[in-house]
Amino acid sequence: MSRGVAGPYDRSDTRTVAPHPRTADTRRAMSQEHVDALRSAYEQFARGDFSAYSELPDDFELVLAPEMPDAGSYRGDAARRWLRSWVESFERLTVEAVEFIDARDRDAGAQVMVELLQRGWLAGSADAVDCPRGLC
Repeated sequence: MSRGVAGPYDRSDTRTVAPHPRTADTRRAMSQEHVDALRSAYEQFARGDFSAYSELPDDFELVLAPEMPDAGSYRGDAARRWLRSWVESFERLTVEAVEFIDARDRDAGAQVMVELLQRGWLAGSADAVDCPRGLC
């Protein structure tokens, strides 16, 4: 998970992910449903409103990059606690979705991975910490 950014950034190296050729229309629709829900939530996060974190479902999985503090995988309540703690560690924070990636597989069903850009201000600091491509 990374911090979002409000403002310009370089999109020149974002990836395009082609859909799997065996993907059925129903799976595409399900995936689009997930993307639409996530897009709506990240519009809220980009404004610094993280109240939706408390409503994440128990099957929500947060996977942190190895470079992140507390790297690993968190589900349900553990994911909600980690996210609350992360947000509370900043005086001000924004999170922007850069790319929604179709990450489903045959066994797991519809999954969407979100590449994030974050910007956070620590208490007592006027300088923002930018975390491009989810690496904080």
